[in-house]
Amino acid sequence: MRIFSCGIFGTIVTARTATQSGIFAVMGHLLAGRHRDLLPEKILSEGFFRIRVAAENGNPNSLGEIYRRIGKLWRLDDTSVSRLVSIEEDLVYDFSIPIARHMEKIKSLAEHERLVFVSDTYYSRKLVERILEKAGISQGSCGLYLRSETGLSKDSGDLFRHMLTSENANAKEVEHYGANRIADLKIPASLGIRANLSDECGLERSELIYLDESDPYRQLYAGTSRMCRRNNPYNKNSYYDIGAGLGGPILFGLVESTIENAMADGFGRLYFLARDGQIMMKIAEIINNKRKLGLELRYLYVARQTSHFSAIFDLCERDIRIATIDFGRLTKNMLAWRLNLTYEELDSYVSNFEGRRTPEGKDEKLPEKSIEIIRNCLRSCEPLRRRIIDIAAEKRKSMLRYLEQEGVFDSSRVAVVDIGWTGEMQDSLYRIISSRNPDIELFGYYYGITGISPDTSEFNVKRSYAINPGQTSDFSFVTALELLTKAPHGTTFDYRESENGRMEPCTRPHANDAQIEAVQQGILDFSSNFEDIQSRFPELRGAHAVFAVKLLDLLYRPDYKTASVLGGMLHSSDQNDAEPRETAPVFSVPGALYYALCANSTRKKEITIWKEASLARSGKLPRYIVEYLDAAAILRKIKKAAGNFLNRYN
Repeated sequence: MRIFSCGIFGTIVTARTATQSGIFAVMGHLLAGRHRDLLPEKILSEGFFRIRVAAENGNPNSLGEIYRRIGKLWRLDDTSVSRLVSIEEDLVYDFSIPIARHMEKIKSLAEHERLVFVSDTYYSRKLVERILEKAGISQGSCGLYLRSETGLSKDSGDLFRHMLTSENANAKEVEHYGANRIADLKIPASLGIRANLSDECGLERSELIYLDESDPYRQLYAGTSRMCRRNNPYNKNSYYDIGAGLGGPILFGLVESTIENAMADGFGRLYFLARDGQIMMKIAEIINNKRKLGLELRYLYVARQTSHFSAIFDLCERDIRIATIDFGRLTKNMLAWRLNLTYEELDSYVSNFEGRRTPEGKDEKLPEKSIEIIRNCLRSCEPLRRRIIDIAAEKRKSMLRYLEQEGVFDSSRVAVVDIGWTGEMQDSLYRIISSRNPDIELFGYYYGITGISPDTSEFNVKRSYAINPGQTSDFSFVTALELLTKAPHGTTFDYRESENGRMEPCTRPHANDAQIEAVQQGILDFSSNFEDIQSRFPELRGAHAVFAVKLLDLLYRPDYKTASVLGGMLHSSDQNDAEPRETAPVFSVPGALYYALCANSTRKKEITIWKEASLARSGKLPRYIVEYLDAAAILRKIKKAAGNFLNRYN
């Protein structure tokens, strides 16, 4: 009979902590709190984590041996040593999570072959059997060869030799499966055993960037991310991995902080704004339900199109600026959509306005000169202005009916949650709701706010989690964060009354459904699992704020996987989702040359919305061309150097 040999830790079970030493970090936290009476103050001040790591020197064979060393060094009695062993074993058992897809494979093989486990662990047979039972492998159904019992190691090959002798087997009859390249692949192969490496799931950059091995919170945060990736229900789906490894860690802290701040501000109901708010509301539901907070969470279909247009009362300069923003490829048809006109209407008004016709067709890109002609028409053409203001008044009535239906006017204080940036959509929403109730207060909670608008006041309040006005001038992370918060529905452009009398939102067609579903599932699995483990250590809550901005480095400088997954998704910067395109296409050599030699930032956005991701996806030559020949970047450097020179000698 053939024998199937398998490792245990890292192969069929993973840990809730990011690294094995994470157990020591959590244990140190417990000893400093709930079990403070167990150790002398000197050990706590020295740091249990450092002491426990150092005790592994010399390759001890058992956990008891490790703690006897610590006991001898710090003069602990036998009772204390036994309690320490018990606390660590309970943590290891509790924090061991079966890897589902590996277990399915092993159970299938076990039906036809003799199953044995070979492990270098110093944990006892009793603990290992409990962990195997937890993974669905009953005692007595398999062989178990442990370093803690034999004093032999896989690294030396002796533990494999012992297994072969005990099983009365020839090396060629054994197939081994494990997670360590040396102990589970090279060593058994050298003995003639057919060795296979399990799919490795080491820490990714998204976890390493904030991990501090001695910090229990960061161990659990990164460990939850890694655990979710190891149990990816989509079978190695990269979109799920990005959700669990990047989206969840970024957004969980935001939502947890938002809930705490909103409750401190006296709110019992929170409105999450479509579309970025959808995944945040799902995270909030996890926290709200698990903590039994009793919050009322609602999803509000509002968007830039409905808010900005319905907020037009007199078509002021602000309204004109918002309507004519060029995100890279503005067309006359896109402008007509923003103004709730047909293309033919807008073209007719502009053509008849002082005879200043714009020659571009319906879907041709408008140059700045033509955009300015349309702006002047919006400023001075009274028939066009009256037409837009009248349409806006009708749209505002519909939107107010929808907002009233959703309970926005139930209170004089309203809290909304969104991803953020300029805050102008909140300003538009405030203008709309304050036209119904001048005394209403609107509070907005965001990941980041990039500026303070004139409309910000004690009645129109904005709070940010990670990015404050003036904190950064580099907003290259914005597109990536919006991709992580995409919802599986299009942007809202209107409201219409249904047959039952309810006002229903009208949304545009949308893309990326399958990808969005996988990203969202990864985010939610991270959030649910982390909330479960965090609930046992409530004193650690909120520690994510310390490293929140570090996670943005992954969006400023994405790795290949992040760039390929998010950069390959379709995205539109337009408020009506017009002309969605690949967010960060791969640079070809000609494309890189064009991009590098182009000094116009708007034209560059036509090539790639997210430059950093395009670079990460591209070959060496295109990367070199863009990084070292970028004309706009060179001009900025020259301008900065010239400014410094003039300041020095003036």
